[in-house]
Amino acid sequence: MWTAVRLPITLVLAVSNANDNFNHKVENIMAGRLTLVFNDYDGNTIQQSFDGTVVANDGTNFAAQKALADSLETAILAVTLGNLVSDNFGEHVTTQNGLPLNPSAQTNIQWQCLYSDTVDGKQYTQRIGTASLDPSFVVKAGNETTVDLTSTEGAALKTAFEAFVLSPEGNAITLDQVRYVQ
Repeated sequence: MWTAVRLPITLVLAVSNANDNFNHKVENIMAGRLTLVFNDYDGNTIQQSFDGTVVANDGTNFAAQKALADSLETAILAVTLGNLVSDNFGEHVTTQNGLPLNPSAQTNIQWQCLYSDTVDGKQYTQRIGTASLDPSFVVKAGNETTVDLTSTEGAALKTAFEAFVLSPEGNAITLDQVRYVQ
């Protein structure tokens, strides 16, 4: 069964002192969440968020995580038709306006990413709105339409998704399939 979930944004660390008493320290961390908002042809919006490695308060891993988030955003843009109006990672927010020119850019036309935790095998889903059904990277077999993960666009999405997204348990994931849903 596939389950859609979000990662927690607080990490609790237990630190042992010399007397074997435990001091509990709550370290505030910023979720490593990439949030993308798209407009469709009719002016409807859809928001999707992708959870990755958290960004430490001191920002030591921000640049690396931002680079991974940017790669995922670029890969998503290659398989969608909507106009990206906002992207947010950490405290970095970019906004723009406008509607896509393609009437096929619709929020209800979506890719469903099916992925698995590489440690415990649990399966999860993540949707991406305004899916492009471009035949250069889409495979139709029977009643199912999927992204060919060996195509240029599909391989870029698989690589970027696996590099950025973590399971709810914080483990690495494998992107198993990206299929069309409406």
